[in-house]
Amino acid sequence: MSKWFANISRIFANPFLVINVITWKPSDDVIRTLVNAGADDIIVMPISIGAVASRVDNIIQNRKKFVATPRYVGPDRRQPGRENDSELAGFDVPNGVRYKATGDELSKVDMARIERANAIVREHRLRRTTLQFSSFATAMQKFIKENSGRNVPANQLSDMSDMVHYIARHTENDSRPEIISLVESLQKIMDEVAVDARPETDLFALLALLRGEEEAADLVVRAVFTATEILEKRLQKQRSAVENSADGRP
Repeated sequence: MSKWFANISRIFANPFLVINVITWKPSDDVIRTLVNAGADDIIVMPISIGAVASRVDNIIQNRKKFVATPRYVGPDRRQPGRENDSELAGFDVPNGVRYKATGDELSKVDMARIERANAIVREHRLRRTTLQFSSFATAMQKFIKENSGRNVPANQLSDMSDMVHYIARHTENDSRPEIISLVESLQKIMDEVAVDARPETDLFALLALLRGEEEAADLVVRAVFTATEILEKRLQKQRSAVENSADGRP
């Protein structure tokens, strides 16, 4: 079931269909699966016809705004007040049920509205991945300061590497050359960090600069290029040491 929901955007031209689910088996696992899959409403049976009608009417009149993360697209179920300043606001998606029920032209589902919503999904996913990467980098910086000489956790480095590759895939067609340069340099650094396992604190300080603000792009690009140069010089020293050792020189 969860796989079906996860692939809905590939199955239908409109990935924002209203999804109401009825279940007679409201176990924690079932409810969690349906919530994570992005269902608009979950109706637990038995229930009266009047209650069902009320729930459908709520979808027509007050469909929740959507949120998008790298692993979830669906109704925003956060309680009011739980958002913080760094959180992206929810966004409206087409509501075909409202259009069918009321004839409201503003709710009419067409490809232009679907594509606008899809563009927001892509933007929010990329932004949240960038914020998450920055948060990981800051945490790594703190770990290195407090645990000198210890290897950083391999699973967190792997997660960060996955985030960088995700960012790279979703910015490869960006029209801004500074963003392309930034991401290419970031990939170089992350690949080196993954091999090194003991990256310098200042390297993660540079990585933590990646906040996603467009006005900071030039600063971040310069900083990351500087880090790249440092890494390349270090690699050159390592190569020279290996060559000297092979020649029998001290």
